[in-house]
Amino acid sequence: MQLILLSGLLILTSHVLPVTEPSISTILTSSMKSSALQDTVRPEITAWGIEGRASQGEAFIVWANVTDYQSGLRNVSLVVNADNGTLTRTYIYQMESNGTQHLVQHPGLAVNHTYLLRVLAFDMANNSAISYGRTISRYPGGGTTIDPNATMPVVVASSLGFFVLVSVLAYLYDKRRQKVQQNAGSSESE
Repeated sequence: MQLILLSGLLILTSHVLPVTEPSISTILTSSMKSSALQDTVRPEITAWGIEGRASQGEAFIVWANVTDYQSGLRNVSLVVNADNGTLTRTYIYQMESNGTQHLVQHPGLAVNHTYLLRVLAFDMANNSAISYGRTISRYPGGGTTIDPNATMPVVVASSLGFFVLVSVLAYLYDKRRQKVQQNAGSSESE
């Protein structure tokens, strides 16, 4: 009797709470959530660089090699801090992956600012990594560019001339001092 009752309960339960097999997307989503919850390692930014003439105010490309082997990458961005001496502004540009690198094209940088560029990455578990910074100054140079090929002969020639002049003056001073000492010695003997 207990067996019949138990089988009736199972039949009743299967009708009330239908049992369905989970779909592939449900399995993948739950496995990603469990691995994301266990992921405590931040993404790795192995290298990044700038292609183009950013210091001349031209548009340039920033690339980055970023990986996260545990939960995968959620976001890779270029963070730009622009400082004009009185105000600092932060700009964030989303970097797109081309399969091997993350890239972003940045417009030219304005004059009279110093820019600090860094790469920021988040993984699916919200671990983050930020790269070292690279500074680009767009303040105009105040000095004149000196060409060593043009100035070196002038500097060498003037230095040699000054050396000869000082040597001649030292020789004349020494001769005069010797003459004065001789005259002082002869006047004492008389």
